[in-house]
Amino acid sequence: MLREYPRSFHGGASAGPGFEVKLTYEKGPLSALPAAATVFRYKAIPFSKEALAAVAAGLGITGEITEELWQDSKTYQIGDPETGMMIIFPNGYKSFDRPLPDDLQGQSLPAEKEIIQAAGEFLTKIGIDPAQAAVKKVELPEAGSYYPLAHVTFVPKEPGPQISISPFARIQVASGGEIHNAGWVWPTELVSGKSYPLRSVEAAWQDIEDGKGIIAISYDLVPDPVEGTIVTGRGKIEENFIGYILTYDKDYNIVMQPVAAFRGTATFADGTAVPFTVYTEAIASAYYER
Repeated sequence: MLREYPRSFHGGASAGPGFEVKLTYEKGPLSALPAAATVFRYKAIPFSKEALAAVAAGLGITGEITEELWQDSKTYQIGDPETGMMIIFPNGYKSFDRPLPDDLQGQSLPAEKEIIQAAGEFLTKIGIDPAQAAVKKVELPEAGSYYPLAHVTFVPKEPGPQISISPFARIQVASGGEIHNAGWVWPTELVSGKSYPLRSVEAAWQDIEDGKGIIAISYDLVPDPVEGTIVTGRGKIEENFIGYILTYDKDYNIVMQPVAAFRGTATFADGTAVPFTVYTEAIASAYYER
């Protein structure tokens, strides 16, 4: 059985940094959903000193592993902030940092293709196969930025398309292709599990119209509220598909679960247009533990 992911509090909206986005929808032509889709079991790197040491060794970081308090738990750390260090968190997040050089200002970044290549080479060093990673986003600095730094975000190629933020790897690339900062949540393996019957696209769309969908949108592109904490807009649906989110089953195993997704463009009162996806359950309700 699957565990219903929390959505009742969304009310068809999506919470951003201090505000909510609420959309009314214009439905386009909808494609039928497949008869079934697979849930994938997510195997995470163990939260242990041994796991940290193994990954850090690929970055040339060795030495004593220390423990630091973090919220109501702890982290494991290895290395030196002055030369390069790595941290593993109990929630699966891992980070790498080393200081930026003093003479970075005014230098130029490589071409975008070379930036992606440098980030992919870093994936190999931390035990991620670049052939199994897809580039989700490349962020380039604005002209005249004090530090010329690019960021490349990868997600697993399969299963896809991925809607949830995690799993991901976000890697900072400096001039010359050097890596000075990275953060990632990535499986050691995604295991194909049970295949479940899906609802009809009409039933999924009814959830969206009833305000039960969850919106995924880039909040930094959404205009600020004119007043209050709600930004309203109109969402034109341009395509629909089966996407995947990271969630839990009833036994709290981490899984990549299929959802019915509708993608389009949201237009706000000031004319700003932002791509978005809204999604709801795809698997037939009988397979959820309510």
